[in-house]
Amino acid sequence: MPWAESDGGDKFLWTTNGTDPRQWPVTVASRNGGRWHYEGGAVQFLAGYCDGGLEPWGLPPVGREVALP
Repeated sequence: MPWAESDGGDKFLWTTNGTDPRQWPVTVASRNGGRWHYEGGAVQFLAGYCDGGLEPWGLPPVGREVALP
């Protein structure tokens, strides 16, 4: 189930295994055709990606210039 897309065409999805959404892993479908699964929630994934704690798997790095609206 898609929940976000980067401006470069990478897609962020939940893999809907089972009936409990709290157990759904995050899947990154890169614009280059690669897929990676993160066994955690979307908030933890985004926090780790933005603070550099997670390997970006071919996604562009997030710099300090990122601003929230």
